[in-house]
Amino acid sequence: MLTLEEGLAIVEQILPQGCLNKAQKIIFRSSWGGQSYHEIARAFDYDYGYIKDTGSKLWQLLTEILGEKVTKLNFKGVLQRYVKLKTGNEGFSSFLARKTLITRPKNSEFLSSKGIKAFRSRFNAGMVSGNRRIKTAVG
Repeated sequence: MLTLEEGLAIVEQILPQGCLNKAQKIIFRSSWGGQSYHEIARAFDYDYGYIKDTGSKLWQLLTEILGEKVTKLNFKGVLQRYVKLKTGNEGFSSFLARKTLITRPKNSEFLSSKGIKAFRSRFNAGMVSGNRRIKTAVG
């Protein structure tokens, strides 16, 4: 079973460098612990809608890279399967030792710098500079 830190290390290795922002890391860590988007928004003083949208974009990004539907509820299992696929039964430490295995799928749009830029543009659409929105009152 992967730990939170192992899961985050995998995600940071498979995403384009600099793609994972502060809010996404908060969502990943908090979701690993079973927190809802409402709980995350309250705990870190973010707008609920921003956290929900940012979380959705994170899971969509991982879905595109890993080639398997990723959601807030299944992401741990998807990452576990990814490590097992890349290392057999050797596990996470073997995964990190074999840096050549930490790659995006061959059929991914990330094979070209143009693809990376296009994806980042789509992924970041609608995100606020500084990755933080002003918390709004909920009616």
